[in-house]
Amino acid sequence: MKIITVPDLHGKDDWKQIQIDSYDKIVFLGDYCDAPYLPNNITNKLSNRIDLLIDEYNGKLDVDILKNLIDIIELKDLYPDKVVLLLGNHELPYYFFESMFYADVMCTGHRKSMLFQLYDLFRINKDKFDVAFQMKNVLWTHAGLTPSFYDAYENKDILEKYDNRYIDFTLNSLFRAGNFRQLLNISTVRRGRDMFGGIFWADISEFLYMEYNLNFKQIVGHTPINDTMFLKDNKLRPIDELNGDEYDVIFVDVLNNTNNKNKFFEIEIAV
Repeated sequence: MKIITVPDLHGKDDWKQIQIDSYDKIVFLGDYCDAPYLPNNITNKLSNRIDLLIDEYNGKLDVDILKNLIDIIELKDLYPDKVVLLLGNHELPYYFFESMFYADVMCTGHRKSMLFQLYDLFRINKDKFDVAFQMKNVLWTHAGLTPSFYDAYENKDILEKYDNRYIDFTLNSLFRAGNFRQLLNISTVRRGRDMFGGIFWADISEFLYMEYNLNFKQIVGHTPINDTMFLKDNKLRPIDELNGDEYDVIFVDVLNNTNNKNKFFEIEIAV
């Protein structure tokens, strides 16, 4: 099975370059919305984050980002079994508007100007989005399931006695059932107050805290990097050194890659 992964877009429509018929699965890792960053002269205060109306820093206006997301949802409608849409941390404020979690999941670049439009869009299309996807022993989430997070919660309600063959089913079920507060964790690495980041907020550095002792592999985005990297034996290595499936985690959110090398990550999994 040939699978292509589309990392954090933040309004970019370069996913339209993909030849749909060339792949068995197309997995979007989320972050369809918002600005990817703020310039240094704008502070990180909440008031500035929610008042940023136009993403001047990657050339995308509200209308561009909204249309791009609608196009992605329409692609899902055309290929419901082929296209996988995962939620990223930047979708959460719109997804959880009018809930107790809204303030907790606020992101840099959040657009108050799009709040109602995006909330309605996610509400209407809620069943088309998941938080995890799995093929054999490879798990896709936006930011990843770290060993520290797993060890902290494996004996509690969040991950108790789940079957590693169906991690995606467990995570998606927890999220849909509302039993997911820990999944929204933001660690101090990302200026949060939790010890470990959850699957929307885990930073690449959190995968280096302890030995990777999970018996499944992962493909994640979220942390911008200069080129695709993989984790093996607690070391980050360039993707060019990857030998077959000898990896633990592959990080694919390539930032400002002008030559399109490794823009979208391809993998083949025997089924």
